[in-house]
Amino acid sequence: MHEEEKHFFSHGTYSESPDVQPKGFAAKVYSSFSNEDSLFPNEIDMKNQILAIFSIVSFFSILLNGCAEPEETAGESLTGPIAEIQGTWVTGCYFDGSSYVRETLVVSGNNISEKSNYYSNSACTTTTYEVNSTYNNLSIGEKVTFLDGTSGYRATYAVQSSEYTPLSSSQTSNYNATTFCGVSWVINTPIDILGKNCLGSTTPKNSTMFNLYKLMGNNIYLGTPSTIVHPTTVKPVLFVRQ
Repeated sequence: MHEEEKHFFSHGTYSESPDVQPKGFAAKVYSSFSNEDSLFPNEIDMKNQILAIFSIVSFFSILLNGCAEPEETAGESLTGPIAEIQGTWVTGCYFDGSSYVRETLVVSGNNISEKSNYYSNSACTTTTYEVNSTYNNLSIGEKVTFLDGTSGYRATYAVQSSEYTPLSSSQTSNYNATTFCGVSWVINTPIDILGKNCLGSTTPKNSTMFNLYKLMGNNIYLGTPSTIVHPTTVKPVLFVRQ
């Protein structure tokens, strides 16, 4: 993919840092995600893009499960850290290092849905593609302290879907020219890339993602998710509660 999926650590002190995502989603989910997206021109950029998206998703997945608490079942009231992150969170239009992005995350119980729109202009008005991902089984773990004295939580969750939708003819042509994820792309038609070989990586459905987050009032910062280990920092991208 040209934008790859991106979707918490142990004890200790940590620092904070940012992330990215241009045009490729698969790479993000497949391994430790990078913090920047790149444009369609090359595979590396695509992977970075995918990683970035997952990063965000993973963060919210983390939020869904409450710290060290079992999953909530229908009818039960949520308490603890997981209750604090319920709702809808959005970013402004920001540059991820290779493209402009606007993201929306919705945390409902132990489930998360994330939408990332990519644009070709700084006003975020000309969309090139979008990525829609869903996660479940969010579980919040240890509380961690960052170098600036603030705290956050590590978390895990399972990816259920990662749909890429090219929204411009140029983006569609780019995906097809690079045989992104080995499928034929059609403009305005979403394709779930989970289980597909995207740029040499494959992420199966239900893969466990590791991440962390920092909540400050109605603002939340997420780490870059990984399928291997919890990150130790959060990105500077601000999500605001709606």
